[in-house]
Amino acid sequence: MKLVFACSLAALACATRAAAGEVSCVYEEGVLVAPASVAGVAGDYIIDTGETETLLHETRAQGNGFAEADVTGEVRLAGETLDGRPVKVRDLDARTFPFRTPIAGVIGADSLSAYVVDISFSPCRLRVWRPMEAPAFRADAALSLTGM
Repeated sequence: MKLVFACSLAALACATRAAAGEVSCVYEEGVLVAPASVAGVAGDYIIDTGETETLLHETRAQGNGFAEADVTGEVRLAGETLDGRPVKVRDLDARTFPFRTPIAGVIGADSLSAYVVDISFSPCRLRVWRPMEAPAFRADAALSLTGM
């Protein structure tokens, strides 16, 4: 009986706490790759805090009916959605040719800065939290993505 009560309390505590969006990822060619959708184009995206802009691979964009170099759309990552984000359409062949997985684009700091991003490598998991909902956790490294 006590075990059931303890489990019920634990479930209640978890239900009241905001949950992070979470997705499995891979660490390939020295970068983090995760499934996402940018401007309605689903695929595997490089997660790159060093890239200032969110990029959509030109080939994927054209295959999905985009002819413009700059579009606006939603960025969906780990169950979280940012609406009305500027997205640059670029030829990413030089950046993505060594990947085994076809890369649809890059999610950059312009989109990632809206979240607290928590990455675990074994197994590879990417979690995104809204800033005021992120729990306190001990990070091996903390990088600020503001001030751009």
